Amino acid sequence: MAAGSKAQEIIADLEQSQAELLKQVEGITRDELAFRPGEEEWTIGQLLGHLPYWEKWYISQVEQTLGTGQGEWQEGNQAPETTDSQAALSELKAVRARSIARIGKLSDADLATSAVFGGYGRLTVGELLGKMTGHEHEHAAQIAANRRQSKEK
Repeated sequence: MAAGSKAQEIIADLEQSQAELLKQVEGITRDELAFRPGEEEWTIGQLLGHLPYWEKWYISQVEQTLGTGQGEWQEGNQAPETTDSQAALSELKAVRARSIARIGKLSDADLATSAVFGGYGRLTVGELLGKMTGHEHEHAAQIAANRRQSKEK
């Protein structure tokens, strides 16, 4: 099945989102990875562990909605701490490559399929994938803020 034009737009958004995230972590130090801006806030290391975990969840929801499988998501720690930025970035890139490959096979009809997704209510697959991109944008901004704060301390 050839990708629809909407799938290509989502892929472009995901590529831009990941580029933004990678820019935020360029040259990051171990101290920055471990910096906790507040008692209830996550470290950058936790955020980098969190993103691939939830990206797998989003794609698994697509797979289940379209009846094409379960995806690779498994329930577990949603914010595993990492002190190795290169390993975390490798994982992020690998998960993103698999996501893009899967999204690249979606038709516009697939993206228009709707279901109820935990925490979101009824959305189309395309809308859910938009939430995935927004999730990464949100955490890229959080990483930038954490890095700024770590340098001020």
